[in-house]
Amino acid sequence: MRRKTVITLVLFLTLCTCGPDVKFTEPQPQNIPNLNAIPKEYYGQYKNQTDSTYLLIESDRIIQEWRSTEIVDRDSLEKEIKMKIKHDTTVQIIDKQILGKTDRINLSITLINDSARVKIRAADILFTLSDSQIVRNYKKFCFLNYKTKDGYWLVKTLNLKGNKLDFSDLIDPKEIDEISEITKITTVKDTSGKVMEYQLSPTKRQIRRILREKKLDSDYIKQE
Repeated sequence: MRRKTVITLVLFLTLCTCGPDVKFTEPQPQNIPNLNAIPKEYYGQYKNQTDSTYLLIESDRIIQEWRSTEIVDRDSLEKEIKMKIKHDTTVQIIDKQILGKTDRINLSITLINDSARVKIRAADILFTLSDSQIVRNYKKFCFLNYKTKDGYWLVKTLNLKGNKLDFSDLIDPKEIDEISEITKITTVKDTSGKVMEYQLSPTKRQIRRILREKKLDSDYIKQE
């Protein structure tokens, strides 16, 4: 059986299939003041019940971690991290060309003959409070607004019920047909006709309806 490489594992852990972006003309909800911090009730560590990811929420940032333990080929591992492994060790990889948007990978390596047991922790900083990443609170939802290079905004929401957290896009691209019954949507396509993004500017009243009909996926459980 062909053994997996560390980078293959990380790409598998961090890989997601995303649809077209849903962009807003201004931060959401409209006419709501920005907060100077993420609300305290969200602070802590959350574990995803369907995979190996964790969510760490602090006052000014959100970090997502992938944690896994795998047995890999020692020679292949040495080639990937560009160093000889003579004893058990810990290695941190910071390489944007390899990792893409992933900020870092921590590897705790235990040698087993010609193999190695590798505990992998990969992390992405998903949100950092700033002028271009702002927080608003409305109807028991925390809105995370990300300004894009073209001046639009991407919006995610946090919703906590008991110890269960929903962390998702305000509008899932798969639900765009239902949303088009609530507010006007502009569809942007490329020259081949492929949908690249959706653009919209909902009113606060329309946002209330979107929240009422939003499908919550509370996979994250708060850790004590």
